[in-house]
Amino acid sequence: MVQSQLEDLPHLLCLLDFQGHIKQVNQSAWQQQLGIMTEYLLITTFMQWIHPDDLAHTQKALSTLYTRKSERVVFESRWRNINGEYCWFFWVATASPTEKLVYLTGLKIGKTEKLLPVFSQKISSPHCQLQNAIWEITNDPILITNTQLCILDANSACTAFMGYTPKELMGQSLQNFNTGQQNTQFYQHLMDMMRQKGHWQGNIWQRHKNRGVYLCQLKIQAYEVEGEIDRRYVVILEHNHNAICFDPLTQLASRQLFHHELEKSLAKAQRNKKFFALLLIGIDNMPEINTKYGNAVGDQFLRAIGQLLKSSIRHSDTVARYDGDKFGVNLDEITKPQDAGLVAQILFFKLTQIFVFEEQEVQASISIAIVVYPEDGTEVDALEVLAEYALQQIQQQGGNQYYFYNPFLRRHLK
Repeated sequence: MVQSQLEDLPHLLCLLDFQGHIKQVNQSAWQQQLGIMTEYLLITTFMQWIHPDDLAHTQKALSTLYTRKSERVVFESRWRNINGEYCWFFWVATASPTEKLVYLTGLKIGKTEKLLPVFSQKISSPHCQLQNAIWEITNDPILITNTQLCILDANSACTAFMGYTPKELMGQSLQNFNTGQQNTQFYQHLMDMMRQKGHWQGNIWQRHKNRGVYLCQLKIQAYEVEGEIDRRYVVILEHNHNAICFDPLTQLASRQLFHHELEKSLAKAQRNKKFFALLLIGIDNMPEINTKYGNAVGDQFLRAIGQLLKSSIRHSDTVARYDGDKFGVNLDEITKPQDAGLVAQILFFKLTQIFVFEEQEVQASISIAIVVYPEDGTEVDALEVLAEYALQQIQQQGGNQYYFYNPFLRRHLK
């Protein structure tokens, strides 16, 4: 049946090979009833979405088709939607031995149930409830993947760690977050080790949703799922705290180290009764640059911005990769607040010039927020909050400008 004909039918239609991999679906019906995009389905197996309590009889039914003991079976089972809830479906499956394909039609027959599918073995109800509670309340980011490292589930702690919601992580591969430091052979070796030993632990560089880069320690453990041929992997993610001082992409100070340097400047300024300033620099059009020129050029651009900032300030000052498309500059011990305005003016001029990468001309829209100690605050945390707020205000006004957070300094010193 051609794809256009499939799309006209209201029931769930699914085409499997004899290994259970999903080969084709009618996208509109799946999207409407379960919220699942085709690209997610086509990298999974039918069994990966089935309720744990329904795995055994579903596998048994499909196996009669795979082994040609029957050419048609009917069964009921629950299918997981994109929100982790399960819906009852009545399935009719027929086999085509010559094509080695199975055709399934699913009719929704029951109410939606909520179950967090963390570990899919059949276990006692109290035990299952305990696992589900741990899954939700733990601060450790946990992923469930298949043997190809495709993410099947994620707990809510992953959002703070990776920047993505569990729904956004569904169907993605761990390789999608690679920063380029690991090649394809690295992930193949990891999967080979998992098949041989069932566990792996090590450090990898990953990219946050905000484009930031961090060193992550993975702890991976395999477990068996009743009724399925393939294993599942539990992946626990941890920050490597030995690598938080420098950003690997730009080789600049990390946000944590930047905060520490600001604390040192604060102590010095208090002791010597001097000023110091924090400049928070945002690239307004960074998403557009990545979209138009690609992430590789985007990374080159961020490195160039970082090096230009570093070469434009004193050795006693600090430049940091503050966030994905934001940089921080700590002007340590300045004589008067207007010195910060002069530096911001120079940096603004330099950063808005045209850069050339791979014969592509790239020009940034730059916003710079300026806060000064003690005019704007006497604590580092407060100064950072004010700088972030000021940068947000600048960008909401269209960006591509610089100014002091302090209204008086803004009027008299720019």
